Amino acid sequence: MLTSNEFLFLVSLDWQQEQLLENTDSSNNKAIEKKHGLFVENKDSAHGTPCPGPFQHQLYDIGYAVGKILEDDKKLKFLDETWNPPVNFSFPTKAEGKQNRKFRYEWLQQYKWLAYSEYLEGGFCKMCVLFAPTGAGIGNQILKTFVKEPLSKYKKATEELKYHESTQYHQFSVEKALNFKDTFNSAPGSSKQHISYMLDKKKAAVVEHNRKRLKPIVKTILFCARNNLPLRGHRDDGKMNNEDCLDQWFSTF
Repeated sequence: MLTSNEFLFLVSLDWQQEQLLENTDSSNNKAIEKKHGLFVENKDSAHGTPCPGPFQHQLYDIGYAVGKILEDDKKLKFLDETWNPPVNFSFPTKAEGKQNRKFRYEWLQQYKWLAYSEYLEGGFCKMCVLFAPTGAGIGNQILKTFVKEPLSKYKKATEELKYHESTQYHQFSVEKALNFKDTFNSAPGSSKQHISYMLDKKKAAVVEHNRKRLKPIVKTILFCARNNLPLRGHRDDGKMNNEDCLDQWFSTF
């Protein structure tokens, strides 16, 4: 039979062992996180906003969307709530030849489509990450920098940023992103229209046109049913005897 002091001693010993194991495993957390593409939403309890922690990356870091198939609500989150570093963020320095270079914060201010990924340590076009085609240009080449891979070499970064902004696939992605946001947020009455329906505006126009064409047909069928008239007689010649029905039919439209 354990005394109360012995019991408390054993509990304290178990707790110390657990803490030791946690501290030992924490050194491997970053490698595991990068391997599996995991991230943790670490929130400040007072304000409910993401805050940095050891080996934890930011919520909606655009790097987590690269090469992923996302639900529409997640796409909207990455568009509207993309993480961007604060002004005093310390970008990692990289050696390029004999010079050390790093990402510049003013690029984020100049190019609104640009987002920095702390997770992948480089710049991405958030519109192209989410909406760009699989390939572009001659031979439908795979899109790399800004789309599948980060801008991580900065010697010619200014030229690369300008060039990317001028490409057709980027302009296509920007337009698709704007249409996506408009259609996702548009709502008849108070409920949202289904995104798969709204993305095809031509289909919606055809549906509305066909509905208008169906209205007089339905009215005619209902009129004939109320007046006990056949939808199609046995002959097309002769005079219609029921003139009251004819007047009533015209008043229907």
